[in-house]
Amino acid sequence: MNDKEKLRQKLLEQTLGKDAKNRSISSFSADLESVFKYQQDSINKLSQGVDKETLKKINEEIKKDFGVSFDDEDVDIKNLDIIKEEMKKESYYHDMIDMFIHFIKKAKTVERDEYSLLIYNYKNIYTLIEEFVKKLFSNHFLKSDKISYVDFSHYTTKNEVFYQDVYDALYSDSSFIVFDHIEELPIHFIQSLTFLLKDKEMPLTSRYVQVNGVLKETNNQLVKEALSSLKWNHKYILFLSYESYHHLTNKLGVPFIKEIDECKEFVELKKEDYHLYLKSEINKFKEKVKSQFSIDLEDNLYQYVTHHKTDDIHIFLENVFEKIYDYKEKYQDIKIKYIEQELYVEIEDQKELLFQQVDQGFDEIDQQLQELVGLSDVKKYLKELKQYYHVFNKRKAQGKKVMDVSKHMIFTGNPGTGKTTVARLLAQYLKAANILTSGHLIEVSRKDLVGQYVGHTANLTSQVISSALGGVLFIDEAYSLYRGRNDSFGLEAIDTLVKAMEDKRDEFVVVLAGYQKEMDEFLESNSGLRSRFSNIIHFDDYTGEELYQIACSIASSKDYIIDRSCKEQLIHYYELKNSLEGGNGRLARNSVEKAMIHQASRESEDDLLLLEDFEI
Repeated sequence: MNDKEKLRQKLLEQTLGKDAKNRSISSFSADLESVFKYQQDSINKLSQGVDKETLKKINEEIKKDFGVSFDDEDVDIKNLDIIKEEMKKESYYHDMIDMFIHFIKKAKTVERDEYSLLIYNYKNIYTLIEEFVKKLFSNHFLKSDKISYVDFSHYTTKNEVFYQDVYDALYSDSSFIVFDHIEELPIHFIQSLTFLLKDKEMPLTSRYVQVNGVLKETNNQLVKEALSSLKWNHKYILFLSYESYHHLTNKLGVPFIKEIDECKEFVELKKEDYHLYLKSEINKFKEKVKSQFSIDLEDNLYQYVTHHKTDDIHIFLENVFEKIYDYKEKYQDIKIKYIEQELYVEIEDQKELLFQQVDQGFDEIDQQLQELVGLSDVKKYLKELKQYYHVFNKRKAQGKKVMDVSKHMIFTGNPGTGKTTVARLLAQYLKAANILTSGHLIEVSRKDLVGQYVGHTANLTSQVISSALGGVLFIDEAYSLYRGRNDSFGLEAIDTLVKAMEDKRDEFVVVLAGYQKEMDEFLESNSGLRSRFSNIIHFDDYTGEELYQIACSIASSKDYIIDRSCKEQLIHYYELKNSLEGGNGRLARNSVEKAMIHQASRESEDDLLLLEDFEI
């Protein structure tokens, strides 16, 4: 027997036992085959895993013997497909449901409870989000069905309010946080939110203590429980934006967007699916109203919704229900009628509009307008606009003829005179008057509308216009769109804009802003441009007195007070500086922020800004 045969004999003995010594090699083949088959069967069995029922029994035995239980992630992920199918039976938003399910699956796959999703170019999907979270909770994917909402359109420079709202969301018992209107996130908060996404922790600009759920800034270094950062644990974050992905990366920066785990575009329902969805939801609502109030709504709600392009059908139906409930408490017999594209409540021989919220909406916006310093001509114009739409809606309710006026506008004036702020209030005015459906503001400039290669501009401009439907499209430094007859890209953007203003004239309002002289030249770039802008409003530079008032307001918003002894010298300084260098409101803001820095260097413990703190 040679060395090779000896080695084989030794291996066989180790495999089949010592009796292999007295057997020939050929006799081992059948035994070896059975051994290999046994091993292969064992491997196959292990690779098949444990079925759900067996796993459940094992889990119960472990819990009984040791008092602990375990969860199987694979089974959870498979159950997500069941949730998906259940939701698709109840909704027509199949693509959006697929998106949400994919998001949770991805988070589960990487075993992270801190996972983020951005949905851009979105329309109102709050109800769908809430239904999705409820499904996840009822199937034990989440510990809570609560959602925390933080609206980024509410913040300016008041750090405490922003940090307080983020703190409430991060440390609440909710499983989902929705950061809405991310496109309006102030620039100075972008870095903080980037840290939160990257490091799961947001550093605070100051030290804070938590008192009964409220954050209070503290300078006391001995406080042990002081917060210097906010931590993100065991929550999913959903960012929502009306804007396009391109606009968001330009405004918020690529580093911020890249830190978001998933970025997806909102998928609208196809027209036929959308109308089926509307009819389905309205039919459910009609049955509810008929059983509770014995009122037959017929088809009037569907007609109203399709004409007015209601943003969120569920919010609208809730409002209708509340209105009907209020009327039924006062009157026994009422009917809901659809007349002249409006909903009316018919009581005996009288009828009145179901929704009469215009004046209430106007009053709230008026209060914001009056808080603005100066702008007397602008305030006068908006007051006249309010009165016009008050009469407009009244005549419409009476069945009289009405004539709508051109709503597109041009704002002329120097930077810092409040043009963007007034444009935002204008959007809210038109929403309150039921002229616009959403009343949001989309602010863009040349780089958002003009592409870099042939065929790119028309598509880019069309995307921006789509995002502005229902609101106001505000184009700052609009004259930069036209750089002469050789600027084919700029002219293409203008042509696309003019066409949309005609085709979609009832769906959005365009406000062009810029210097007066340059805007006059710009209006000559397209023959149809000037005729579409009958409303030209000029924003005067602020006076020294007005800039002083603005400075006091800014200081107050930061919990500081400008000493009265500063008034005369600051007014003189602002008057001179603004006439030489401009800046307007930005001049006042910059001076106050520098004064705060100088005041801190004095190590003063009060909130008073003295003349020596200002660089004048």
